[in-house]
Amino acid sequence: MAGGAAGASAVEIDGQVVEALPNSMFQVQLDDGRNAKCSLSGRLRMNFIRILSIVVTADSTGGSADEDPTHRYCGILCAGSLTVKGAGSLVANAGGLEDGDAGIYAKGNVSIEGGSVSAAGYDYGIYSYEGTIAIGANAGTVTADTTGGAHSLYGISAEYGDVTIDGGTVIARGYRGISVGGDIVINGGEVTAECSVPESYTTSITAPCAIACESSTLTVNGGTVAAKGHQYGIYAVRHPSSGETGLVPGIAINDGSVVVESRESESSAIGINGCIMTVKGGSVQATGSGNKAYGVSAINSRGESGSASLVVEEGVSSFIAQGPAGAINADTGVTNAVLGLGYSDVAGTEGKTAIAVGTESEVSIEASTEGKDLSGYKRVLFPAAEASATTPPSGRSLPYTGKPQELVTAGEASGGTMQYSLDGKTYAAELPTATDPGEYTIYYKVAGDASHVGSQVQTVTSTIAEKAYPVPTMSNSKGSAFASQSDEITYTVNQEVPGWATSVRTWVDLENVLQYTVDASDVAVTSDDAALSSAKVTIDGQRLTVAIDDATALRGKTIQISYNAKLRSGAELGPYLNAE
Repeated sequence: MAGGAAGASAVEIDGQVVEALPNSMFQVQLDDGRNAKCSLSGRLRMNFIRILSIVVTADSTGGSADEDPTHRYCGILCAGSLTVKGAGSLVANAGGLEDGDAGIYAKGNVSIEGGSVSAAGYDYGIYSYEGTIAIGANAGTVTADTTGGAHSLYGISAEYGDVTIDGGTVIARGYRGISVGGDIVINGGEVTAECSVPESYTTSITAPCAIACESSTLTVNGGTVAAKGHQYGIYAVRHPSSGETGLVPGIAINDGSVVVESRESESSAIGINGCIMTVKGGSVQATGSGNKAYGVSAINSRGESGSASLVVEEGVSSFIAQGPAGAINADTGVTNAVLGLGYSDVAGTEGKTAIAVGTESEVSIEASTEGKDLSGYKRVLFPAAEASATTPPSGRSLPYTGKPQELVTAGEASGGTMQYSLDGKTYAAELPTATDPGEYTIYYKVAGDASHVGSQVQTVTSTIAEKAYPVPTMSNSKGSAFASQSDEITYTVNQEVPGWATSVRTWVDLENVLQYTVDASDVAVTSDDAALSSAKVTIDGQRLTVAIDDATALRGKTIQISYNAKLRSGAELGPYLNAE
């Protein structure tokens, strides 16, 4: 399987030629399960078989590329461009040498179109000197690690070019997880960038961070990004280049999910540090640690005034920034096309205030100098959804009872708690009540929870009717059947006592053809078959009156008044007789 001119060192993977160090070893797993070790002292061609995996390890004999003699001891050293294809796996490392360099080093482009790749080196995991690094949509897991302890260790680094990630699971770890001289564009995949800081670390001009994009632009169009930094999570200070007239975003997040955190605790560790940042879509969460830390800092580090800003547009699904020193620090402020919330603590539990939407002209990069100063908040959230009444409260038509009554049926809320008021000023979650007759206007709204702003105030109307006096009912023991004029008739009056009554006064007028056969003392007044000693009975002519000064105990009950009467002598009964 090996052959070629002496001194040549190459391997072909799917037809791509890769330069490698002399005396390094490829461990090749063939498609039939066999393993073979191949010296790279000659030329190895494998594009005619299915390669399941390749392991490349540099030894200590050293080597160099003529184009850049400072880099050596690489797992794979490519003087041109490198492309990895297929569904297998490739492991390339620098052998753990302290003065080793990269797992994969290419002077030109590095393209990973398929398969899984793991690369580890003292200074770099995957490095392109003057080309680009592209990880395609069909890539598997791509891991780029550094093993050294100096301040110049990058997991994935394109010295002068761009890094583009379209898919795969990408893990980059180093003093800077991903560092570029050009742009970073993330269109898809799962990207994890971590900052590894040695114990001997002291703050230097080269800030340790998960993703560094200096003098260029970081664009996220999709996928998920998790950046766990030290001094910074993401550091992107894109400044207008010569000839550029408008402000250009250093960070543009159009879609996907971005979660960023800094972990340094003793200084101003910032989640995202970007001169100009625009969030058009997707979700973003940026957390800063340390007593001087911000979640997002849009401050021009070069001292140029009026060019650092944060713009949050309508398409954003969630933007959260939080930090002990403040959520956002921006020298020209924040412009937002969506409603927001600000909090006085990082947890988002205290001091909640709604952040109003700016005017249309304000919500643009060009008008960023009109942005809001949000530096007083420790946490901000955009957009803040408005709480709503999923089932509005409904008014009631109530009878008068003399007691407090709930004026509305309770509503149901989403994103907060229903609150009610009778004056439109003081609100409470308890249902409002009233006693007196009249028409009432009840104000209601939904007080937002930790992630919602309160709803607009609305009203509903309820009424309490005027006092209703129950009409007594009467019955007699004879009906209309009289045997003689001397027959006595027992009359019973039933009087309901309303629930609001404090006293009772009811009277009965006899027809003129009747006369009482009892004195007031003979009139029976009962309730629940018990005599009411408090009842005062008087008879004045044809009127019998019963008065109870304190009827509190009788509310809701019925009292019975019984007395006897008979026909008057010579009474004219004609009007009372029926046709028969």
